Amino acid sequence: MFRIKISLDKTIKENHIPINYGPILAQHVVKILNEKDQFYGLYSISSIDFDQVKQIGKELLHDGKAADFILSIYDFNIVEHDLISLFKDRQFFLPNEYKVVYLKIIDPPEFKRMMNYETLSPISVSYLKEEDGSTAYLYPGDILFKDLFFDRLYNLHLLSGGERMDISTCRYFQDSPVIKKKFGFKKGNKQKQLSAFLQDFTIVAPTEIQKIIYYAGVGKLTEEGFGCVGVL
Repeated sequence: MFRIKISLDKTIKENHIPINYGPILAQHVVKILNEKDQFYGLYSISSIDFDQVKQIGKELLHDGKAADFILSIYDFNIVEHDLISLFKDRQFFLPNEYKVVYLKIIDPPEFKRMMNYETLSPISVSYLKEEDGSTAYLYPGDILFKDLFFDRLYNLHLLSGGERMDISTCRYFQDSPVIKKKFGFKKGNKQKQLSAFLQDFTIVAPTEIQKIIYYAGVGKLTEEGFGCVGVL
């Protein structure tokens, strides 16, 4: 299990980046991780922290040069040296061209039963409605939110070889207002919208669940750049 800060430098003068760049970044990360034999781990990716950036319509204008993001990996088969080697000197196209210039392994926090988190990339929690198959998006405080939030984490715990445990005492406390976000994406030939949110929150849960939250992320589509969190 590792968390790594990946620092980038922009290598061309083009400044425009789509505001929904998360899936583009995730595609690059997945392609690199798949070069590692026997990688089957879970992971989450933060949003990119750009210097000198502003939003114009549906684009970000990056007037600066530096950028960085965090990659968290929940995989017992990958070691620090492998991770550094995989990402060293890599290029990312967002479509602006960026090159990896620095990699830093982040020391893990002390995992406790109660932990405070902030969202480093938007969280999306949803389910399919039985009556019509459409997607229903949930936010903290909604009926079913807590159950879906912790059920996914518990299932990941079991899939990774963890022992059965009682999660009925797990709690989600809201520490800041919910900031709702919508993201456009294509599914086949259709344009759809995905809903997500940002919020600081506190989790009460076994430390095994806290580790999955920190490294694998929360909610759905963590492999697409959603659900990465940091410890406050």
